[in-house]
Amino acid sequence: MVERISDIFRRKRITVLVVLAVLLFLYAALWTAYVTYRYEPFRKALGAGIGASQDILQEDHFTYSVHKPKPVFLSFTGNISITENIVVSAGLPEQVTVDLLVWPRGFDSYEVGIGIVETTTDPTGHTSNSYSHDMMLDENMDLLDDTPENRKLYEENIDKIKNIYRLAYEMWGILGTE
Repeated sequence: MVERISDIFRRKRITVLVVLAVLLFLYAALWTAYVTYRYEPFRKALGAGIGASQDILQEDHFTYSVHKPKPVFLSFTGNISITENIVVSAGLPEQVTVDLLVWPRGFDSYEVGIGIVETTTDPTGHTSNSYSHDMMLDENMDLLDDTPENRKLYEENIDKIKNIYRLAYEMWGILGTE
């Protein structure tokens, strides 16, 4: 009788382990399919090769990049970005750039962040980021964290923000044309 009960518990443990293994396999397969579906179009637009987890393209004065989620705990968090490259030269006045960071969410939505970076160059040609301010926007370029400070920076840099959204649209077909 004791052997029979022990045998039943052993079978149940094996069944539970098999079910967990199947669920883990299905989760990993769904993760792989989603990441491939969601990030391959962005990678292909940059001319990326198969298998790379990060792809970069430098064009004009901008760096475009795609960071696919890595299978660390099967995370779904990756991003695409556009960063403006500045020209460094001794004695240049302060330069303001707007960088874009986009997190794909679900199958057709995005979380959008911009960074407004003021860079100064000293007389020897060394640069320092004297000020960097990050804010969240929506896909239509509306300010989500609308504080007086954010509103002022947003309005002062609206042309650069429009330009970076335009670049995202031209490269990846996202964030609209304006």
